[in-house]
Amino acid sequence: HKQGHVHQHGLGTLDISQQGETLTVSFRSPLDSLIGFETEPANDQQRAQAKALLDQLQDAASVVQVPTAAQCTQQPPVINAPTLLDDDDEVDDHDGGHDGDDHDHDHDHATDKDEHAHGHHADLAVTYTFTCKQPAAIDALKVTAFGNWPRLKHIDAAVVNDQGQQAQRLEAGKAVIRWKAS
Repeated sequence: HKQGHVHQHGLGTLDISQQGETLTVSFRSPLDSLIGFETEPANDQQRAQAKALLDQLQDAASVVQVPTAAQCTQQPPVINAPTLLDDDDEVDDHDGGHDGDDHDHDHDHATDKDEHAHGHHADLAVTYTFTCKQPAAIDALKVTAFGNWPRLKHIDAAVVNDQGQQAQRLEAGKAVIRWKAS
């Protein structure tokens, strides 16, 4: 996914995969499209915005709405936003499902901080994993991100499941991606 990613303000990506009872949703967006800045928070207002964003992203419903009939349980999200997360920041603890790559994360974190200090663009990426008791009930996901982040104009969504794969560009007025469930 990283290979083809282009940093374009107002454009996010959503990668959805469903295999059996597992649904995985990965959302990526330029930070500017979510909170209006891409650097480390420079003042109390920006720190508050960053914390509010990270808190909001704990719930997948801030990005997508999974059909209730699917009876899905969300695991803790994995959030990657190096410019917003400090090593001693309590929000970094939410990244609990890191699967032992903390050493790499710390290294990338320092590298990203140095890069961002020199004006590079910054993205946020979050991955949600669900276990669904009724996976066949998932035939569409409503993207709620547009209502939460008005600076986000388009999302390029891709779905991979047992029926194949498809891609679609979503926007506020067309915020549902549909597919056939297994």
